[in-house]
Amino acid sequence: MIVAVFQTVYILVCDPELIRHITTDFSKNIVKWNLIMFEGGLEKGLLFSHGEHWKKSRGIISNLFHFGLLKEREHTMYEVVRREIKDLEGKDVDLFKLGCKIGGEIVVETLFGKDFTNIRFGSNTPLEETQLFINALNSESLRPLYLLRVLLFGRVKIDSKWLTKRQAQLRDQLLRIKSVGADYIHDQQKKKERGEVIPDFIEAYLKLNDESYIDEIIQQLVIFLGAGQDTTG
Repeated sequence: MIVAVFQTVYILVCDPELIRHITTDFSKNIVKWNLIMFEGGLEKGLLFSHGEHWKKSRGIISNLFHFGLLKEREHTMYEVVRREIKDLEGKDVDLFKLGCKIGGEIVVETLFGKDFTNIRFGSNTPLEETQLFINALNSESLRPLYLLRVLLFGRVKIDSKWLTKRQAQLRDQLLRIKSVGADYIHDQQKKKERGEVIPDFIEAYLKLNDESYIDEIIQQLVIFLGAGQDTTG
């Protein structure tokens, strides 16, 4: 399908083979149009990263999602499902919310380990806090006034001094998630140094011996949960 908007032509590609051809053979020519608020906040996530950084991240992550490794995580998936449905008999259930929670808990526990699920942001679990942030960020990023600002001046930066009250709250929430996540990853690093087992996802990044990747680990988690919620929808 071809759509013309002002002087720009948009082509919607639906054929799976053509999509594969474009994304693999012409990946260097693809520009990801990212309207999400806070430039510098989530760009390292697989959904928004570019070029060599995207290739390196994709290589790390794809190695963690092969069939054998997923098979080893089967018990985690069953345990999360059992935990979330055990008290639902006879109750009205919002299947979308339940699906988001089950999928999200599996992602969090598989990538970051069960210890991370015990952390609290006030009364919220890491999953609840991250999903609240994602929903609010998406909503704020689609406001007409924000989109007009992007077109005129570019995206809001995470260190911008000119934020609305709501934008400042979202920035602080993102920074809090990142700070708590970074502390947890440093704790996992110490466990690894003691010879203890840590989640494969975190270990794969720690093997790079680069502190700059700690922030990327958190960004990948946020992106995974956001993408997983969309998939559930």
